[in-house]
Amino acid sequence: MAKALFELQPVCVVCGSDIKLAVDHVTPVTKGGSLIPGNAVVLCKSCNSAKFNRDLQELLPLTAFSIIVAAQEFAECWQAIT
Repeated sequence: MAKALFELQPVCVVCGSDIKLAVDHVTPVTKGGSLIPGNAVVLCKSCNSAKFNRDLQELLPLTAFSIIVAAQEFAECWQAIT
């Protein structure tokens, strides 16, 4: 699944960077989230560190919106290919 996520999201969904990318959980693992479509997005190291394990409600609205849209797009694409 991670490979498909990186193919759909080749840059950070928040800032557009293509350096030091990682999979981030929309709902953090420490708060019950898991690596499933709809709960995973690609973030760069900087954006991932800034998000840390915070809930979307704790983030800037534009950041939260970017993450939500990207997670939904991946869930829809994943559903279409499986």
